[in-house]
Amino acid sequence: MDANEPRDDLERQTVAHVCMAFGLSAPVTVERVTTGYLNRDEAVTLANGQRLFLKGSRHRDAAVVIAEHAVIAHAAAGGIPTPLPLVAPDGCTAVMIDDTPWSAFPFRDGATLHEPEMAAHHGKMLARVHGALTDCPTDGLTFAEGPLTWDTPATLAEMDGLEARIAERQRAGHADAFDGWTREAFVRLRHLLRGAPPPETFAGLPQGVIHGDFYPPNLLCDAAGEIVAVLDWEFATVRPRVWDVMRALAFTYLGVHGEEPDRTGARRCVQAYRAATPLTADELAAGVQLYLWRTAHNLVKYRWHDERGPGPTDALAPGDLALIEWLHTHGTAFTASLME
Repeated sequence: MDANEPRDDLERQTVAHVCMAFGLSAPVTVERVTTGYLNRDEAVTLANGQRLFLKGSRHRDAAVVIAEHAVIAHAAAGGIPTPLPLVAPDGCTAVMIDDTPWSAFPFRDGATLHEPEMAAHHGKMLARVHGALTDCPTDGLTFAEGPLTWDTPATLAEMDGLEARIAERQRAGHADAFDGWTREAFVRLRHLLRGAPPPETFAGLPQGVIHGDFYPPNLLCDAAGEIVAVLDWEFATVRPRVWDVMRALAFTYLGVHGEEPDRTGARRCVQAYRAATPLTADELAAGVQLYLWRTAHNLVKYRWHDERGPGPTDALAPGDLALIEWLHTHGTAFTASLME
């Protein structure tokens, strides 16, 4: 492979090598899927008309991808509509190409889950997923996401370090608009973090294997709004199940880009979930607070910008901060509205 070849050609060769590793023919069409933020996703069509979705994981450890696949297989066996990963000739579901673990899935057509059916179907399917994963074995699996914990002094110290590097860039004339906004955001975050409880506060919440990213772009539906495919299990891990509920609510109804919260949709989603599986008012209230404080301590988007420069996740940081502040102010009333 010539390092001077056009990048498009190099990327197509990578995709061809992935197909070859799975025992498939070379693709006749390759289209980059740009809706995601973190991985390299490709939609390909083979000569026989077969369509595939190829996923180049941001995680360099194939064991992480194999753990994701194990959860997918268990969910599918439990009746959850989700495409199974293809198996390579050596029996593995992940192949290493250019130091990246790649997966291959049958391509699924369908519309993204949408209103007005969305909320009820959303909550109902999340409850089904949790039910299917109740007995999912985890021994020997390496999940990308670990326990929900935080260290407030360490978070404040990291903010100090990030600000120092921003100041250096500003003095050198290399800072950008996100750097300037970050300094303002950290003033607001520091104010909130003074009241952060220890993570042990939430240790008693019921745990289990969760999907971790259960929001509309990862849910395909038919014309009637019924969910026909649950996708993207990258964030599957062992965590409180209410974390899955709250992340689904936050990303779908509470405005990750700063939109006005859709309280009605959130309530309908929770009602549908609770109609199918138990979720107490105390558990939900704790989940709201858990989501608030874990998100307030999560500096990953700021860290990525510091390490890598501008990126697509920069656009999510303002919405994160707005949601943190909204939950801090309105979390108790919001929890009560979900139980009406």
